[in-house]
Amino acid sequence: MLFDREFYSFITKENFQEGINATWEPVRPTYTDSTPTGNEWTYNSTLQCMHMKNIDTTKVGYCVQDFGELRVGDIIEVVAEVYSISGDKPKIAIDARLDAQWICKAEIQADKTEEWEVIRLKYVVQDNKIDHRATIGIWTADIGEFYVRNIRIEVLTQEKKKEQ
Repeated sequence: MLFDREFYSFITKENFQEGINATWEPVRPTYTDSTPTGNEWTYNSTLQCMHMKNIDTTKVGYCVQDFGELRVGDIIEVVAEVYSISGDKPKIAIDARLDAQWICKAEIQADKTEEWEVIRLKYVVQDNKIDHRATIGIWTADIGEFYVRNIRIEVLTQEKKKEQ
């Protein structure tokens, strides 16, 4: 069986901005040029990371990478470096769109606080021809502050992509 490889990364401010913009507008956190004070995010150019702080459950605290439709047997692997400062610890999740809503299919959460930690999630797609996405951060119901950097995503898909 042959797979096509697709690679995604979140390293620059623009990468993180695209991931934030992929969230739904009413719950999207606000960008700030200074230290986040609540329901805000910023890019730390020294550490090359996103710094996010959620203080209530009105905004999401994550970035998103959409993959479109995948097939049963396709493989998604997401790796990120996270640094939990306080509150709920950051997570990686793989979601599938079923019946017009996103359903979490797999999830892993950081264990440590106040130190950098690599978290990794590998998922084999179980639903055929369904949209999938990765979310990295803390969920709407979570309250916390964290850094995330070096998000690397690889998707092995059986769908032959058209040459560009």
